[in-house]
Formats: sequence, structure tokens, C-alpha cells
Amino acid sequence: MIAKRLIELDEIASKHYSVRLLDETQDDEIIDQLRVFASEVAIAEFWTALGCPADYCSGHSLGEYAEAVHCGIMSADDAVHMLVKRADCLTEDSPHATAVSETSAETILSIAEEYGYKISISARNAPETVTVCGTPNDLLELTEICKGRKIRFGIINKHHGAHYEGLRSGAERFMETVSQVELGEPKIDMLHTIRPAGRDIKPSQREYWCEHICNTVDLVDALEQLPEGEEYRVIDLGISPVLLMPAQKCLADRKAVFIPTVKMGRDYRKQMLSAADLAEQSGAVLDRKIFEI
Repeated sequence: MIAKRLIELDEIASKHYSVRLLDETQDDEIIDQLRVFASEVAIAEFWTALGCPADYCSGHSLGEYAEAVHCGIMSADDAVHMLVKRADCLTEDSPHATAVSETSAETILSIAEEYGYKISISARNAPETVTVCGTPNDLLELTEICKGRKIRFGIINKHHGAHYEGLRSGAERFMETVSQVELGEPKIDMLHTIRPAGRDIKPSQREYWCEHICNTVDLVDALEQLPEGEEYRVIDLGISPVLLMPAQKCLADRKAVFIPTVKMGRDYRKQMLSAADLAEQSGAVLDRKIFEI
């Protein structure tokens, strides 16, 4: 089933980008993003067909495009078009980099201010884990400062920043692309991750996808939108389950089961069967015939 869907998405992507989705002999940043997007769309649809549909969806950064497709907000064709055009809009006023800090946002911002460094929070992944954006030199020096304070801090992308105000001009240009696509109301609740200037805008609004470029992605806030008093089955749809640990930290006071689907480079079928086992152990009733399709 997943293979068939990836072939369909490969055809869709070929209308918008010259490198084929399934041609692993070619590689660049845009096609890598499209491959992640396609895999998440296919995995989400697999779980639905298996008998474990989502009640809520939340993405992180580019992952929100896959979730928007799964929730029915946009078509896969429009999502691919937006992702390709979005890459052209990520021009920075000055070169920046990103780093992960295992602190609260308040702590790392206070340390940066103490030493005269200007950084911004690109993402709040968990209460004590954030992604920050700043100039490469500032982040390098903060790395040493945090090392001296026994704080885990490390650069994850030294070539460009993400989700910060320096991308405002690109976000404004991106509106031309977003205005060409049709956005609908979600069929599945999509937990939104950005609140520009405290405003509550939703993924079904065009402004959301422009502001998404230059505002903090707040996974903590997104997961806090889940109703309290419920039991949750949290399934990571990524090709590596990197969001499960942050989700566990965010939902530490909730009753929840956390299930990875796959991890890149391993026996995917075996992993997905194990994921199905975990879902059934948590009470899901699944149709395992889907594994034969």
C-alpha cells in the first residue's frame, strides 16, 4: 500500500520538481524535503487503512505540510507546489544557523543576553528542549559557554536559519504561492504550532503558512491543545521517530502510549508489524490484511 502511494506521490512531485522522488541516485535539499513529506503522507494513510485513524494530528516544521494533507486542508499536489516554492523564499537578510539547546527558552535567551548575543527561538520542542537561531559565530561561542555550564547545546545546521523574523521578506513573497492554492477546513483536528504575536490563526488560513516561515514552531503549545482527561495513543509518522521523546516530555502528565512507526535503514515491514503490535496492546482493533496489499 505504501509503495503504491509513494509511486502516486512521485508522479505528483514530478510536475513541480525536476528530480524524481523515487530516484535515489539523485539528491538535493528540496527533494530530500519532498521525500520526507511523501513518506509521512503515506505512513499516515497506512495507519488509517490499518484501522487506527487519527483523532488529532500535529506536525513539526515541514512535517505540518504532510499533516495538512492528511487532515484534508490541502491536496498533496498543492503541498508539493508550496514546498518547492517555499524553498525559493528562504533567503536570509544575513547568514544564520540553528542549534539545539537542552534548556527552557527563557534560560538560553537569558544566557545569550548576558553575553550580548542576539538569538531567537526557532522551535520549542519540549519544556526543556528548544531550537535556537543566530549567527554562526554567536552560536559557536554559545556552544562553548554552555559547555562550561554543563548545558547540552549543539549546532544542527550551520548553513541557514529557520523560523525566525529574518525570513519575513521571504514569508511575504510566499503569499503569492499560497494565494494560488485551495485550503479547506480540516476533516481531522490539526493542532497548530504557531501563534504570531499571540494571534490564534489556523492552518486552514493562508496567512498561517506564510507566518509559519518566520515564527517559532511550538510543539509544546500544540500538544497542550489536546483535551485533558483523555487517554492517547501517540504515533510518530516520521521515517525516524525523533518527535516521540519530545512528545513524551510534553505529555508527561497525561496517560499515553507512544508508538514509533519506522526508523530509517531498518527492516520496514518488521518495524511496522511491531508498531501494529504496540497499537493492539493499547486497545486498537486493526485489520492486518493491509500488510498484504
